[in-house]
Amino acid sequence: DKLFTDPVASTGESIRSGGLAVKDTTGHMSPVSINTIKETFKGHAPYSNLDDITLCAKHANNFKFATDQSSAYRHPAVYDMTKQICYLLYVPIQENVGPRYCSDTDTNFLYCFKPSKAERSRNLVYLTKNTLDDWAQK
Repeated sequence: DKLFTDPVASTGESIRSGGLAVKDTTGHMSPVSINTIKETFKGHAPYSNLDDITLCAKHANNFKFATDQSSAYRHPAVYDMTKQICYLLYVPIQENVGPRYCSDTDTNFLYCFKPSKAERSRNLVYLTKNTLDDWAQK
């Protein structure tokens, strides 16, 4: 049973064998502990006094993939509050329906899905580039 925090499939693997997260990387990109992120941002004023959830969102917002440095796209992230791990996602967690995006039968497409809350993911927080620094006060 796959979780969306599982890494995406690699070349030669069925697309459906993976999750939605960026593959394990060197260089503290993803997945990465919140303590590593805190150490990375230590001494950077804009990041001081931010909570763990906001730090994970900022971490994700700082990455652009080398193939398109001019892109305004920012990858979403998921913060695991229990494990204190931040995951960058390749694919946003949103309703994924229709032949342009998914197929229930074609193995070269992602599965069609609608996000739903489940007990096993209650400790996960989905983050986007629009996560506010003061989200907890809103």
